[in-house]
Amino acid sequence: MAALHRLRLSDQLPEPISHYADAVVADGWIWISGTLPLDASGAVVGGSDVVAPADRVHESLQALLEKAWAGFEDVVNVTVSLLRLGDRATANTFRPRIL
Repeated sequence: MAALHRLRLSDQLPEPISHYADAVVADGWIWISGTLPLDASGAVVGGSDVVAPADRVHESLQALLEKAWAGFEDVVNVTVSLLRLGDRATANTFRPRIL
């Protein structure tokens, strides 16, 4: 069984609930899931605006990847969830920054 290494951004994100982590590194793979647009206190960044929350998630992803000695060029899958379908066009402008 591969050793698991839990990654935390305690200066940028609130403590995950229960046994969750901001990211996990296992056998050379970095697993990041459920990244929300939160600040260190757990408050949602950006309110109903789609740009500010997307920027915040991007910052968190970048910080987690860097902590695991990786970058966006190493990402093989991204799933984006939106509250409003009308935000899709704006949200899609962020994809080239990730992929």
